[in-house]
Order: sequence, then C-alpha cells, then structure tokens
Amino acid sequence: DVTADEATDRVAEVVDRVLEDVGLTFEEDIDPTIGNQAAVFASDFGATLDSTTPLPDQPPEAMEAALLVAIKDRDKAEELIDVADEQTDAEITGVETYEGFEYTIYEDESAVGFVEGFAVVGTEAGFKAVVDTANDGDSLGSSDAYGDVTGRLHDDNLGILYLNFASIVQEARESGSLTEQDENSLEMLGDSLEKPYAIAAHADSEGIVVESAIPIPSEGTVSELFDVLTRETNVEDLPGDSWIALGAPEVGRVAELFFEIGTQLEEFTDEDMAELEAQFEAQTGLSLRAHVFDGLNGRPWPYRISTLRGTRRVSPSSIPRLPTRCTSWGTERASWRVSGRMRPGPRSRAGTR
Repeated sequence: DVTADEATDRVAEVVDRVLEDVGLTFEEDIDPTIGNQAAVFASDFGATLDSTTPLPDQPPEAMEAALLVAIKDRDKAEELIDVADEQTDAEITGVETYEGFEYTIYEDESAVGFVEGFAVVGTEAGFKAVVDTANDGDSLGSSDAYGDVTGRLHDDNLGILYLNFASIVQEARESGSLTEQDENSLEMLGDSLEKPYAIAAHADSEGIVVESAIPIPSEGTVSELFDVLTRETNVEDLPGDSWIALGAPEVGRVAELFFEIGTQLEEFTDEDMAELEAQFEAQTGLSLRAHVFDGLNGRPWPYRISTLRGTRRVSPSSIPRLPTRCTSWGTERASWRVSGRMRPGPRSRAGTR
C-alpha cells in the first residue's frame, strides 16, 4: 500500500518536472503557497447556452464564473501569478477595486484577485459575486435546495459537484437558445429538472466511495429506465478473483428503453422504425425485437472489477460560501466502494432519505 506521504512525494516529483522550465519546485514554491481547498462555480450563462453555435472565445461580461484556491502565503501566491503571467504573455489592462477588494483585469477580460484567504480567478462578474458573497451575501450554505441535496450525502467529502439544472434551463429558455430538439430532450426528463443534483466522493480506511443524489422523473421512459437499472443483478456469482465486475439487470429491456429514448429524441416515424429494424436484421440475421429486446428481457448481464486500497480519511471541506445562483441537482442515491469489490450502496427515491 502507498502511504499518504509517499503519494505526496510522487505528486511532487510530477509537479517538479512540469515546473522545471520556469525555475519553480513543489517543495519551495507550491506546497508553502497553495492550501488544501479549491472550488469553482458558474451562473448567469446567458448566450453561452446556445447549443447550435460554438462557445465564444471570451465569456459574456454578465457571466459569473470563478475558480477559488486556498492560499497559505499571499506574497508567494502573487509571485506565482507573476510567473504565470510571464509564461503566458498575459497582458494586464487595469487594476480595479470592488467593495474594498483589489483585482487585476486582463486583456481577455478575466479577473484575478484575493478574497478572504482565497485566490480568485474568473470573469469580472464572477470575482464580484465572490466578494458579494463574502460580504454576507446569499450563499449555497443558506440555500434550502443545496442543503436538501447535500444532506443526502456523506459529511466528510473529498469534493462535491452541485448542479442547479433548473436554473440552467430557465436561463437557456429566457435567452431563446434552446432548439426544438433540446426541448424534446428536456421534456423526457420531466419533473426531475425541478430538483438539484449532487455527486460527492469521500475516503475511508478501505478506499474511495462515490455517491450521487440525482432526481428521477416520476413517469415516462427515463423513469422506467431508472427503475429497471436499480433491480438486482448477479454480480456476486462472478469469479472471486475478478479484476473488474459490474452488472446490468434485464439487458433486453434496458436496450429497448435506450432505443426508445433515442428514437424519441430523433422523432422517428413508424417508417423510420421499420427501416431500422430491417437494416438490423439484414446485417445480423436477428430480429431486433424478438432476439434482442424480448429474447434478453429479464436477463441480467454481469461484468466485474476490483482496485485501490489504503486511502486515509480526509477532513471536511471548508470552502468559502459560494453564490446561491450556482448550479444544483438532486436525488436517486447510489454509491460504489472501490476496494477489491464493487457494491451498490443504499438507494432512495427522489425526495426521500
């Protein structure tokens, strides 16, 4: 087993090779400067949500997005930023102050500054959102939606991904950037769009546990697919020396539901369906429905895995409060422990513990 110190040494070796050309080292420049917390958020996407055109080279001015990294030594952090500016030929266009916090503006309209022990890199609007939140503004910690979904997860997390899908969809609709096909896709997800989502990972003495809180539609094809996927598999019957082991229940029904979802998204007609089934039979000599959907219906499909051990416990995150408007998501829960075996964790339907 690799100890935490040994793992740190290996990471340091990799970082040193990357920083060699700029005369920096992990031990002297990175470790004394960078803390053990980081966070990223985004909101007010605006025009960037248009699925029919490429994202712009530069974010819209109104977009709130930023990366926050905890720092131990501000002077050293400023030196690292200077080195980064020199290596990337970054051009500074000005220095501004917002609510007592100074920040630097670059030619690409990004902003860099420091807020309460964190280096903040993002859009100017994103930097200001961090300042507002630090100054007793609305934060995720005060959000009922965030509390509800993350309350379903483990407390001691290595990290959490939180998505407020409802806000993303609302902004996209208000901007007029959703196509008819986009709306068809969203319609299939039904009322699951109204709840927040979260994914988290934590460590214990046996390994890493990943769990999620994801809402499931109350009806429709996607709801049925989730219902089938939560049924029992026979992974435990696979050989004990398995290196990889996963399982899928009722393969035929799962394949049929994925097929139905695909055809609904593409708006297949009866003629399109008949042609597709004829092509499948011509290529394979099998009937898509009789041999695949019906023939495999009710049959579980096992496959296997095993891996990492020896991860130490990690203390809870203390990332500063992020703006409430960040991205949210929430509710069918499943976890997998990677430690020589894979096992499904407790599951609960949307809105329950």
